[in-house]
Amino acid sequence: MANRCSDLLAPIQDYLTREFDGKIHVELCEVTDNTETADALREVADKIKRDFIVLAGDLVTDVVLHNVADFHRINDASVTMLLRQEAPVSKAKGEKPRRDKDMTDCIALVEGQRDEENRVVLVSQAVHMNEDLYVPKSLLKRRSNFVLHTDLYDGHFYFFSHWVLDLLQEKKYIASIKADLIPHLVRRQFRGKEALPESVRSKATSKQELAASLSLSEEKHDPEDLVRCFAYVLPSNAYCERADTIPAYRAMDEEVGSRLRIKRSGSVSN
Repeated sequence: MANRCSDLLAPIQDYLTREFDGKIHVELCEVTDNTETADALREVADKIKRDFIVLAGDLVTDVVLHNVADFHRINDASVTMLLRQEAPVSKAKGEKPRRDKDMTDCIALVEGQRDEENRVVLVSQAVHMNEDLYVPKSLLKRRSNFVLHTDLYDGHFYFFSHWVLDLLQEKKYIASIKADLIPHLVRRQFRGKEALPESVRSKATSKQELAASLSLSEEKHDPEDLVRCFAYVLPSNAYCERADTIPAYRAMDEEVGSRLRIKRSGSVSN
């Protein structure tokens, strides 16, 4: 079987050369085929010089990137997740749901606190609705005012602080961004300086001190609150969907053309 990653390089490069007219510089990097997402990040880490975005290749969204970046910086976040409020969808008779129930995430967000609004304090993936959900007592002591959601869709769009790459080099067992890295960061919150290995701690601390020196806000972050996870919840009029299932792909094919008016390209095909 041909290497799938290598197969895609030529048509993508052709598109960038002949059709792409954006202002950003694009550099294509090939990683080991079938590698996990966090492992892929390790392979290209030397090319990443500042805070960075990771997004799924099948994601289509009209989110304003500047808004997400501002939210990330204002909160001095280690990671900012892009979430979309799931609205009840009325399906036609015989129409399959876009995703199975076992793809539901349970996400706890701090609400009602201005300086920590939408801070992510718990993530439990693929929750079966008939199973019990374990909430640590330590979390209840640290942040008791939070809301559990099963109606938030993770768009696989993550804004990371640069020091997370150093953490990945220390924690080689972290293979997947969604399944391993995000839960790890969420769990390491509220643990003071011991939340991070010493080699990573200094870089996270220096970034936090720089952010505090540049901030005009009177609210001060706890200097030991090194790991901070937040969610940017999309406004109701924004679009965010992934082609991660066949029903979702079919629905998107119609939605993207009518809503976003994206010009179809013949250079890159399925």
